[in-house]
Amino acid sequence: MRFDAIQKLLKSVNKHIDSLSATEIVAVNDNSIDELDPPDIKSALEHLRTCLEYSTHDVSEKLTSIYVANLDTTVPNKDIYFPYGVDKNSFKGSCCKVHLKKVDLYMPDIYDLIESYQCYNKPHDEQWLINFIKITNKIKHFNEQSQVKADVADVTIGNNTIVIEEGSNIVFENCTVDGVKQDSKFHLGEGAMEAQPSNWEVKLTRKVKFRFQESDEFILRLLTNSYEGVKKYIDELYALLAHY
Repeated sequence: MRFDAIQKLLKSVNKHIDSLSATEIVAVNDNSIDELDPPDIKSALEHLRTCLEYSTHDVSEKLTSIYVANLDTTVPNKDIYFPYGVDKNSFKGSCCKVHLKKVDLYMPDIYDLIESYQCYNKPHDEQWLINFIKITNKIKHFNEQSQVKADVADVTIGNNTIVIEEGSNIVFENCTVDGVKQDSKFHLGEGAMEAQPSNWEVKLTRKVKFRFQESDEFILRLLTNSYEGVKKYIDELYALLAHY
């Protein structure tokens, strides 16, 4: 089993994320920083992808032993990768016919777990898997991805009553605050406060965020969501594998 090796990789990814986060903080006041370190990004993404591949090989080895015990002549695929798909049909084909043949028959709880992480089963704000895989493949096989440095801001309204992260474009109109009718629109555009309610305290905390130019994906958000998602998946997977 490769669980210990995976934990070492996850620990390394966490260090990369901390380092990249520290760079973004410094970049608020340092105009010479125009990108996050590409090798750090590449290492973090590839380590996370390796965690998925290692775990899939562990599933495959357990599955192969089940073939033998059931006198099933199914031959495992030599090239095994973590299965994913944009919809249920493409995922099931990738999972059950290519990478983990008959896993839905012999290890249905494992199949259900892997499927639960597919983007078509997740709300929009939890759909990290497909973007993570696509960007990792591009950086690994083609080239580092161009970055854009963006000035954004966290917005705190009314003594932490409302907290809006990273400069969303939001308009409040026809609002009443503490019984007072507001006389203008409250418009937040990309971290810039264009109008402010007369009796509502608004605080802007300026930040710098780097995103991939091609995908418009915030780099640290993708890394953090992918790290947390992979870590959770690994914990759940190996808890199930312990019963086989």
